[in-house]
Amino acid sequence: APIHYIGHDVQTHIVEQQDLHRWICKCLDKRDKIILTLYYYESLSMREIGQSLGCSESRVSQRLQHIYKSLRFWFAEHPEELSLMAG
Repeated sequence: APIHYIGHDVQTHIVEQQDLHRWICKCLDKRDKIILTLYYYESLSMREIGQSLGCSESRVSQRLQHIYKSLRFWFAEHPEELSLMAG
């Protein structure tokens, strides 16, 4: 599954997926949201994403690494958001 979750029921998965999407929308610019959506929600490969966005697979990989770093930094600066996500 594109989104990993701790709960064992579908409702928990849906809620966590919606929460994650909401926080991603707070943190990322349009291009990075598209990359993340295509990679995790549409399950496209980095190569396929690069082709659809007109850039290299390597560039998509670099952007994903930047996204991960940005999200880690943002959550480190806003730990209360993690608490809200955890319920």
